[in-house]
Amino acid sequence: MTAKTMQIMFKRLTLISVCLSLGACALSREETAEPPAELVEFSSEFRMEKVWSKGLGGDSSSLRLGLQPASDNARVYAGSRNGDVLALDQASGNVVWRVKSKLPLAAGPGLGQDVLALGSSDGDLIVIDKDSGEIRWQKQLSSEIVATPLVARGLVIVRTVDGFLRGLSADDGKESWQVQFEVPRLSLRGNAAPIMYGTVVIAGFDNGKVAAVSAANGAIAWQATLAQPRGRTELERLVDVDARPVQVGEDLYLAGYQGRVVLVRPASGQLIWSQDMSSFSGMAADWNRLFVTDENSEVVALERKTGIEVWRNKQLRARALTAPAVFGESVVVGDFEGYLHFLSRETGEFQARIRVGKDAIVTPPLILDAGLAVQTSGGQVTVLRRK
Repeated sequence: MTAKTMQIMFKRLTLISVCLSLGACALSREETAEPPAELVEFSSEFRMEKVWSKGLGGDSSSLRLGLQPASDNARVYAGSRNGDVLALDQASGNVVWRVKSKLPLAAGPGLGQDVLALGSSDGDLIVIDKDSGEIRWQKQLSSEIVATPLVARGLVIVRTVDGFLRGLSADDGKESWQVQFEVPRLSLRGNAAPIMYGTVVIAGFDNGKVAAVSAANGAIAWQATLAQPRGRTELERLVDVDARPVQVGEDLYLAGYQGRVVLVRPASGQLIWSQDMSSFSGMAADWNRLFVTDENSEVVALERKTGIEVWRNKQLRARALTAPAVFGESVVVGDFEGYLHFLSRETGEFQARIRVGKDAIVTPPLILDAGLAVQTSGGQVTVLRRK
């Protein structure tokens, strides 16, 4: 399969693959999809090296799942498409324990308290003791789970593709509350993983809205609209919030597809600034800047307090980039050919590049104390460090 073919496949799957009514998808624009940018040569400022790599199996190429590693700084935890969940020693990559769930896992693990939570394409939610690997409980929900579950405040909070956000007891899976938002006929492949701010859960939905929901009872504290449907066709009117919210102190950053990037106050939903920009991959932030992967796989740095654009790197355009992660003085993104690209936080210029494998990197790199971890769509987990 050529690089152009792979990129077209990923672009179309990302933008219009999930149809929640019969016959809603139209893929006739594949022939005109933009080819991926060719990688340019540059003088590396530093080198990255692989510490270890572990193949989990369970290839999920083209499915754009939410499987990504988690860490407690002693172990790296990861799930595979074939249902295996592993705890790996972070220093050596040795297997501490392995659970064979036999589920078609699609998201997670979410790590919190003393458990891991993962979701499947069949709507299964499974919670595992992180120390022993014992399955605490398993529950069938209403639809596919492609967003990493959130474990916080004694709850497992999970977003399903049918528009539900649910809070379940982390102890036994008993449902405490649920809310549901309308799902349009056409939506993006994927859901934004929820985050916790104080006593409320912040979550994005397929109708272009973000809501703050009480963790205690599911009451909606506030809502914000990031995108309004526009245009004559369903594709033109497609809006969605698949970018995970990012919190820095008392600031909350939200991004929507065919919508805006905004800064709001998480306690009230008060809008501070708004910037027209379309993103479904996601964002990351440091104390000064917000870094966004936009819909064209351009990486953009904005002033965090004002939303003013500082720099934009267009040299990875159409390479199906992940959300950024902040790694030291760099911003790092993965792409559809298994490369990690390190850009200067100050200028956006290339600093380093390494290929971790031939399969796509779909979820953002996980930053560790002394390096980073990444999982490919082929089920390979790799830990790297700077030389």
